Amino acid sequence: MVLSRLGVEVRDRIVAITLNHPPLNVIDIEMMEQLASTLADAEARDEIAVIVLNGSDRSFSVGVDVAAHTPEKVSEMLTKFHTVIRAVVGSRKIIVAAVRGHCLGGGAELAMVCDLVYTTDDATWGFPEIKLGCFPPVAAAALAALVGQKRAAELVLTGRSISGAEAGKIGLIKTSAHKEREDSQENCAQDGPGEDANLRIRCGGHSNRTPRFLLKALGRGARVRVLGEELIELLLRDDMELALHIIV
Repeated sequence: MVLSRLGVEVRDRIVAITLNHPPLNVIDIEMMEQLASTLADAEARDEIAVIVLNGSDRSFSVGVDVAAHTPEKVSEMLTKFHTVIRAVVGSRKIIVAAVRGHCLGGGAELAMVCDLVYTTDDATWGFPEIKLGCFPPVAAAALAALVGQKRAAELVLTGRSISGAEAGKIGLIKTSAHKEREDSQENCAQDGPGEDANLRIRCGGHSNRTPRFLLKALGRGARVRVLGEELIELLLRDDMELALHIIV
């Protein structure tokens, strides 16, 4: 398949997928098809442990193409978009979203279902579909599990946008760039199991249960290093080459 909407880079055990539909990386049906195919290819490769999703042109994505919401196209659009979401949620790989700039609608839904989500403080997150007379189906089903029912209802029913910093505070994402820099190395080191578990996670914050991404990594015996401050600084600027070196 010719990838007119994506950039794909494979290095060692990582696949970096860049949404590439400038200027704002609108997710049209063509991009959905290419995402589904690329994710399936990565899933079938046992040597791949990590998938990184990011956007070109300093923006993750402003969401699904408005033109695809017409009565003639909406059924196909929903089927193809949900195929992508199911591929991410059901993946045995560790999927990381690196968010800069706009992350709205379907773009925010795609990012939020990844295992690890990093964002810049000044990124713009939101689910503005209600302003177009529809609703974000993935967020309607899954957002409350991340941020709580009342806050999810507010975001979905008002279409209010929030910053990356606020997204971090309410639990929509793992951490924002500013928060990551403030976390101490000691706190980061406490998040993951030791070397005996064949996995080292250092990414800020605490959890009272084992994250799904960690279980996936342990289940595959993957050697993964997610190094918190160092990783996010590289992912959120244009130094993807160095970022790929430190993930695995």
